Amino acid sequence: MKKNISVVMAVYNGEKYLREQLDSIYAQTLKPYEVIAVDDCSTDSSFAILKEYAATKGLRCISNEKNLGVNASFAKAISLATCEFIAISDQDDVWFDCKLERLYQELSTMPDNEPNLVTSAVTDVDSDLNVVYKKNISLHPASFYDFVPDLFMQGSTQLFNRKVKDLVVIAPKGTYDLQISTTVSLCGNRKFVTEPLGYYRHHNKNVAASWNYSKFGRFLRHIFRKYILDYGISKAYITLFLKPKYDEYKSSISINRSNFFEKITHINENIFCLLAIKEWSLVKRIRVFLGTIILKMLKR
Repeated sequence: MKKNISVVMAVYNGEKYLREQLDSIYAQTLKPYEVIAVDDCSTDSSFAILKEYAATKGLRCISNEKNLGVNASFAKAISLATCEFIAISDQDDVWFDCKLERLYQELSTMPDNEPNLVTSAVTDVDSDLNVVYKKNISLHPASFYDFVPDLFMQGSTQLFNRKVKDLVVIAPKGTYDLQISTTVSLCGNRKFVTEPLGYYRHHNKNVAASWNYSKFGRFLRHIFRKYILDYGISKAYITLFLKPKYDEYKSSISINRSNFFEKITHINENIFCLLAIKEWSLVKRIRVFLGTIILKMLKR
């Protein structure tokens, strides 16, 4: 396999942290062949920054004629990628310089002719890159198909091959990275790198799921799955996109994956649906909150 990687990103009013993110991409030990950024009608200097990197680094920047939203912008960026492998980037994080190389190492061990996705842990930081939680998630192999949220990782950790690009449909609404994770977990192959490969900046409510694998944790999983959790993928998406893919791959899908499909279908029938999948982990949120408070106290 050739080491050709496209990095794609959707940008909207990201001027504050955009340069840090781009600099970390261009500092990778495994250089990407191309970086593609779709600006979604930013009203700040984001597009000017992208044009600056286009002139100095060769970045491909595209400006939407009208605001399309994050899903459509990422779908557009992915569609423009020309390489065999595609990495998704946010506009406000910082990658460790070994990130692409480490993800590629894992991806290169997977079957060439199948949809393959590799994700990793990240280090949670505040807006100034102060560490509040060193490792944001521990994915226990036994829980992967047992509890659906364990499969979710934010898009900025994902590296996948063109088979995934051809497989996944990113709908205009919903959580685009969850749509990718779910489809590949059902119809392809997924690997998880347990070491953090980047700083995940917390300056909004975008928090990835995390949970321990204790008996109490399993009990809470059952309660959340049965009564509270909103999976974040609509019934329409399951009916129009996910089920046809499931039916196409059904003959080669394991019992675990069949049960997994049933679980995500039934989750959308929960009575309450109080928490979206990206927001459900109270333990994780408390850790991040307390870490931020402690850091602020130490600075005084």
